[in-house]
Amino acid sequence: MLKKCLFPNIDGKMPKLGKNIYIDQNSVIIGDVIIEDGVYISPNAVIRCDEPPTKGIIIKKNVNIQDGAVIHCLSGTGVIVGKDSSISHCTIIHGHAEIGDKSFIGFNSIVFNAEIGDGVVIGHNCVIDGTGDTIKIPNNKWIPPNSSIYKDEDGILKAFLSNGKIITNFTELPELPGWYKSFPDKVANINNTLNQGYINIYKK
Repeated sequence: MLKKCLFPNIDGKMPKLGKNIYIDQNSVIIGDVIIEDGVYISPNAVIRCDEPPTKGIIIKKNVNIQDGAVIHCLSGTGVIVGKDSSISHCTIIHGHAEIGDKSFIGFNSIVFNAEIGDGVVIGHNCVIDGTGDTIKIPNNKWIPPNSSIYKDEDGILKAFLSNGKIITNFTELPELPGWYKSFPDKVANINNTLNQGYINIYKK
């Protein structure tokens, strides 16, 4: 593992690392960040906790954070990414945010001021924008690609699904389709393999 991508924030707080972690040398990790065991961080990822005071960023066990992903928290907020979750290419996770265990955040998606349950799959190019009111997504839900959730001009949080359906009760969000169910685990497994493979290379 290469540590030259770890930096203190303006309070002097440094990232804290667990075991069996691979962090690509072209990523940037700043400040009050805890990274637990088995995490894999791809090139050009940014994890930044440097607007004091914050509640910190916690990346739990066996998470993979892919190329170009950004995780950041505003002053007074924090971010938690639950174990075995995938934060895929070019996503933005912005505090306040909580991502549950075994969840998948699709390419180019945004999660802000939201609490995402366990086993949730957020498809590619989605916007989960909790500006004005924290969004809470129940466990095991699917948000199809190109959907958006935000507070509408009438002051009500709404999910605008890509099929045209509008939902205000998020327990009515769809369950993950059967043909998609194996995909999040496959992503997590291949990234765990990459993690161990790169650790082995740099041990030599």
